[in-house]
Amino acid sequence: MIYNDVRFDTGLTDIKEKELENSYEFNFSLPGFSKENIELTVQDNVLQVNAKSDYKAPEGYKLVKSDFAIKDCFFKANIPEKADREAISAKLNNGILTVSIAKKQIQKKVINIGD
Repeated sequence: MIYNDVRFDTGLTDIKEKELENSYEFNFSLPGFSKENIELTVQDNVLQVNAKSDYKAPEGYKLVKSDFAIKDCFFKANIPEKADREAISAKLNNGILTVSIAKKQIQKKVINIGD
């Protein structure tokens, strides 16, 4: 799979892709985001993740040092042809969005040989 577009307003975000026996799995690092602020869509062969930050700095806040910032981000990835677009699940746990896409079950077809 090829990640053909990743945009965010901060430094690098971790993205992992795994091919398992019966599925494909994507892991997106989204620390500080709630599931209500994440939109996951599939169109044609493309998986898109849009995450909107609702973080507001407290009044009087003064940043001393930061290695990261919570800002809106957008990920776009191609889905393999063998993926079943009707069998997709997602969960957000400890800042990691995990998207699982089942592989299509390929039926073996036996062809009879005629006389």
